[in-house]
Amino acid sequence: MAEIRYPTELTGAQWEKLAGKGAKDQGLGDALKQLQKLHDALDQGLFELAALKGADELDKRAGQLEAAAAKGVKALATQARSVAALAKKVEADFKRNAPPAKTGTAAAAVVAKLAEGHAGQIEKACEAAQAALKTRLAAAQAESKKGAAPAADEDALAQLRSRVLGALRTVKADAPGAKPIEFMVGVGAQQCQAFLGPSVGASHKTLLTTLMPGDSGIKFHLGECRWENKAYTFVGDSLPSGIAKRLQKSLRELTGSNLPLRVRKTTGEAEEAAGDDDMAGA
Repeated sequence: MAEIRYPTELTGAQWEKLAGKGAKDQGLGDALKQLQKLHDALDQGLFELAALKGADELDKRAGQLEAAAAKGVKALATQARSVAALAKKVEADFKRNAPPAKTGTAAAAVVAKLAEGHAGQIEKACEAAQAALKTRLAAAQAESKKGAAPAADEDALAQLRSRVLGALRTVKADAPGAKPIEFMVGVGAQQCQAFLGPSVGASHKTLLTTLMPGDSGIKFHLGECRWENKAYTFVGDSLPSGIAKRLQKSLRELTGSNLPLRVRKTTGEAEEAAGDDDMAGA
C-alpha cells in the first residue's frame, strides 16, 4: 500500500497564508498543526504486510495493528473530524463577516472537505490491513497445524511405560524358571518404540504405531529380552544394525533412566550401548 500523504492544504502555514491577516480562524490553524503532528506520528509501515512470513510474524503484526487502531488511528480520525467541523464554522463566519482575504472562505471549505476525507482514508487503510492480516493469519495457522506432527496419545504412553517398567524389572530379576520376556520393537524413519511383556501380538503393533505419530516406513521386530553381561539384552535376528543407541534413547525417554543395553543376534553378534546407571528400582 502506498503511503497516505498529508495534504498541503491541511497545514497550518497554508491555512494562515490563505486566510490572510486579521482573519478570525477560531483556532483552526492550531488544530491543523495538531492534526499534522498526529499524522506524522502514525506508523503507516504497519499497514504493509507483504514482507511478513509465518504465523508468528503475522500474529505479532495483528497485535501492533490493534494497538495502532485503538490509539494512533483513532486519535488522528477524531482530530481530523474536529478540524472539519471547525472549518465549516469558520467558513460560515467568513461568509457573514467578509474577511480581508477573499480566499479565506474557499480555503475553509477545502479544509473541511479534505480533513473529513483524510480521516476516512486512514481508517480504511487500517481496516483493510487488519482484514487482510486476519485472512493470512488464519491460513498460516491452518498450514502450520496441518504440517505439525500429531502428538502421541498420553494414555497409550502411560500404558506402555507401566508395562515396560514391569517387564524390565522381571528381566533384571532373572529369576530361575521365570517366563521369558518378549519384545516388539517398532522402528520408523524418525522414531523407535519398544513393548516388552510375557507375550506380544497384533494389539501391541497398534499401540506402538499410535506412539509414533507422523512417522513412516515403520517395521516391527520380535525377539526376547534377557539380562546378560549386566545389560538388558534384546535378542533377535531381524533387528537392524545400529539400533542399540536408538533403542536406548527411546527407553530413556520412556523410563527416565539411561539403561545399559545390548542388541544380540542368535549367531552371537552384538552391539552395546553403555548406560550411566541402571533403572531406579529395577
